[in-house]
Amino acid sequence: MKASLNRRGVEASARLERIRRAAAQLLRERGYDGTRLDAVLQRSGGSKATLIKYFGGKQGLVLDVMSSEARRCVQQAEAASTGRDPARALSAFGDVVLRFYLTPDGQAGYRAVVAGGHGDARLARGYFERGEGLLVAALASRLRAWQAEGSARTPDPEGDAVRFLYLLRSGPCERALLGAQPGVPETRRRSHVRACVRLFLSGTGIPRRPPRRAPRRGTSAR
Repeated sequence: MKASLNRRGVEASARLERIRRAAAQLLRERGYDGTRLDAVLQRSGGSKATLIKYFGGKQGLVLDVMSSEARRCVQQAEAASTGRDPARALSAFGDVVLRFYLTPDGQAGYRAVVAGGHGDARLARGYFERGEGLLVAALASRLRAWQAEGSARTPDPEGDAVRFLYLLRSGPCERALLGAQPGVPETRRRSHVRACVRLFLSGTGIPRRPPRRAPRRGTSAR
């Protein structure tokens, strides 16, 4: 009896994973509006009753796909940035996250929220809570740990984590998301991450006062 229950559990998990993969493929190919549950089921071979039971509908399915991908990204980012000083750890963490942002799945998820979030507040909130929010929480936890040991000063860990992730999404990542750039070479990606880390750790570098102009020849400075 126990073996039979275990087998059914494994089969159910496999069905759910097939549904997730089919939904992710359709998001990449057709976007949020073009992803239909009938098409998901046609590709996955699942039943509508199963989909509704476990995901609730299209919105829940898309959020589940985003959350699964975000969890994998967090695991990889935390593993890559373990046992390093803050600057190097932040660079390793940021490189993993930026690579995720640039994947077809990462871009499809973000575009789905941009396309559907303005008319569906629950989709937008779910993205920040179950997708991007997982990355924010992981980085904020790391920032708090560095602050506790005295190696960094972050008065607002969650806010600073959000700001760093937005820095990563700027520039080449934003162009890729908008379709203006098909891909980002590894050297450019790493250079962008280093620049984001430098800016995040040291500030903008803009002087508080404009530099004084040197006096012209033949005149004296007042």
